[in-house]
Amino acid sequence: MDELRELGEDAAVSWWAERFARIAALEDVEARADAILAGWRAASALDPEERRRVTRARMRAAMALPAAARDAVFAARRAAAAREPELAADDTRLTDELAPTIPGAEAFRPMTR
Repeated sequence: MDELRELGEDAAVSWWAERFARIAALEDVEARADAILAGWRAASALDPEERRRVTRARMRAAMALPAAARDAVFAARRAAAAREPELAADDTRLTDELAPTIPGAEAFRPMTR
């Protein structure tokens, strides 16, 4: 996540899109879940404003993924949430807070449950 600190919002969205494409390409859902958990852990160490900025970019990138990749990433998110419910709840609180500020994001909220 350190490299995200230097990126503007559009570049951060592109960074996340590439990361999600790599995650979606992993064949094993547990490996995808591991990658999601690593991202949540790294984000939780950021200061609150930077975390909001990074999470907003992550949400925009997830929304723009092709359907198959998006389905794989959200399935991995659910698997990660089952393994680390407190970390997932913390991320969900933030994404729920940010969703109204991102056009179209509200439609994706059910996918995170």
